[in-house]
Amino acid sequence: MGKGPMVNGTYVPELGNYWPCKIVEDEIEYNSVEQYYQSKKAGKKLEGTPEECARLGRKVSPLPEDWETRKLKVMERGIKLKYDQNLDLRDILIKTDPHRLFFCENGKEQDFWDIWNENFTNFHRAIACLLPVPPPPTALVTLGLITPTESAEPTSDAT
Repeated sequence: MGKGPMVNGTYVPELGNYWPCKIVEDEIEYNSVEQYYQSKKAGKKLEGTPEECARLGRKVSPLPEDWETRKLKVMERGIKLKYDQNLDLRDILIKTDPHRLFFCENGKEQDFWDIWNENFTNFHRAIACLLPVPPPPTALVTLGLITPTESAEPTSDAT
């Protein structure tokens, strides 16, 4: 498990859900899309490698009552966070264009998640190719587009 998709017959593991990457949501840090997804299924943060989290997630019982209606949105959110928060991985994703990403984790036949990940990741790449990467605030200051004080983190005014 966790090989990632194939592009022109070559695995690109960085684009798979098991690839280690920092994902943060609601001040909770996850080490991969797989940990994010399985933690959401379990209703608490699961600890371990992506493979360990997948094993723990398969043991979740009973599943949350609304899990079947939420699971695709959870996976979609995890993948979106991965590429929004890890621009190096987003760049790898974009560079695979125009080639189709083919997911087949077991190497024999596609299952539901292979097909879903393939379709959603190809769709996300198409969107990512259209959106400019926002420059960091320091670049905006260097270009004179904002002042150094405008690039600082907002502070709360307790007056």
